Amino acid sequence: FMFIDGDHSYEGVKDDIINYLPKLKPGATVAFHDYVGSSFYGLRKAVDEHCSNWHTVSTAYSLLVKQKPYEN
Repeated sequence: FMFIDGDHSYEGVKDDIINYLPKLKPGATVAFHDYVGSSFYGLRKAVDEHCSNWHTVSTAYSLLVKQKPYEN
């Protein structure tokens, strides 16, 4: 499990995704803070671009929780 709540800019979130999400095992979950109902366009854009093939587990309050795909 990883919780991402840092730099809300596009570049900051993209860097977190590129640097840390590949280290997670298939099936791991990631929560992105301030995704739901926020005005952080850069954060939403980075997550949507880089995690579009990840399963959405939950959207609650300000969190988006995604699950890393299992490898074939």
